[in-house]
Amino acid sequence: MSAISAATIEYSAPFVAKIGDSLFTITKVTVPTTEEEYLEGGIELNPAKLGLTDGLIMGTAPAAGAHPELYGAIWCDGLLATDKTQYEEGKEVAEGFDAAITTINGKPFLRLYAQVTAGAGKPMTECKTATKVKVGKFSTVVFAIGK
Repeated sequence: MSAISAATIEYSAPFVAKIGDSLFTITKVTVPTTEEEYLEGGIELNPAKLGLTDGLIMGTAPAAGAHPELYGAIWCDGLLATDKTQYEEGKEVAEGFDAAITTINGKPFLRLYAQVTAGAGKPMTECKTATKVKVGKFSTVVFAIGK
C-alpha cells in the first residue's frame, strides 16, 4: 500500500467558463488505484489541472488583491465517493467520505472527514494517517474560481 500523493491523482478534462477576467472551472478528481491511503493534512491538488491556466485560485495568497472576499474560492461537491457507483443511474453509493477543500499558502488540499465516535451529534474529524484509510477508486467534483 502507498500514500496518496499529488502525482497519483487523476483529473478529468475541466469544464472552463470565462467570467469577466476570471475563470470558473469544474473538474472530476479521482484517486485511481485501490491501494492508496489517505495522509492526514489532505491531498494537494494542482490548480493548473483544474483548468486554471495561471494556477491561481481567487482570494488566496498568490492571487491577493483580486476579490479578497472570495477567500479560497475553491470547493468540492462535499463527498468523496466510490467512483464506480457515484454517477451510475439507479446505483447506491455504497461508500464515501465527507470532503472539503482548504487552502494553505495558496495551495488547495482535498481533506476527508469521518465520524470516529458513534452516536448522534458527534462531530466528524479529519481521517488520520494511522488509521490507514483506503480511498482508492473514489472521486469528487471540484469547482474553482481563479486565473
